[in-house]
Amino acid sequence: MISAMRDELIEKTKEYCEVQDQLGEIKVEITELREEMFGDDSEGTKERARELFSEVSQGGASKSERLDTLENKREELRQRRATVRDEIREKLVDVRFPLDETIETENAPPIEFPYEEAVDSHVLDAIEDLHGDELNGGFVTIGTDAITVDTDSVDKAIDAVEDKVMEIREHAEKLLDVEKHVEKVRNRDEKVAAMMYALAEEGGDEGLTKAEMEDSIGLERGDLRGVLYNVIDGTPYINKPESKAQLTTTGQELIDRYVKTYGIPSLFEAKSGEDSGTENVADDENGEGQEEVTAFE
Repeated sequence: MISAMRDELIEKTKEYCEVQDQLGEIKVEITELREEMFGDDSEGTKERARELFSEVSQGGASKSERLDTLENKREELRQRRATVRDEIREKLVDVRFPLDETIETENAPPIEFPYEEAVDSHVLDAIEDLHGDELNGGFVTIGTDAITVDTDSVDKAIDAVEDKVMEIREHAEKLLDVEKHVEKVRNRDEKVAAMMYALAEEGGDEGLTKAEMEDSIGLERGDLRGVLYNVIDGTPYINKPESKAQLTTTGQELIDRYVKTYGIPSLFEAKSGEDSGTENVADDENGEGQEEVTAFE
């Protein structure tokens, strides 16, 4: 890495990791406060409880104000994260590692490509987080001091390193244009955006089961069956390591940008209207022309 580019990448990845930590902390605070205030932590219950507190409560220092402050802070952090994330991805499109141009085969396997200077751990943490998958899956390991490949063939090792670096570059380039993905989500089955929003708002670190997502959105049992599994199988936005689905880093970015551009998904708005006893009429622009396809292209 050229020195100036390296230093800027280190600075940005440190900032990214700090913002991620702050978002994790504030998410816990919001979840705990909402559960304390509303019990059933759904959008509809939240709005009804706010109305009750506003009309009936005599209190001075308001928990509602505290919640508003936390949610505003979370939105500021999300916007900052999105900006820093794009800045990092611009650099990852042509990412290079400080190889000292030697290949160590004495203890093969593995074969090692040592660096002339160490790579900051924040850089590797950010690359892995933004990559959406495990950075060191397979037999290539990108470390702070070297890239190692679990083989005794130099030709295979060279091919593997080239493939891994190209994978990082291509993934960064593809996700720089998140707006196109947001538009695709908007024009798909509206349950896709609602499902991702439920995971972002209520999934926490553990995620949600399909039934929990259906309850959160206000759907009948089985309504998400085809949607959920097609998105899991066909996109990098949701994974399901065990019994519960979780947003990937890319999925979180996508729904953040969706809400910033278009607001809360319409199914959640409709549920909020039903829960608060008000009628909610879907906008023709959002309600018509929805394509009943459940996977991203």
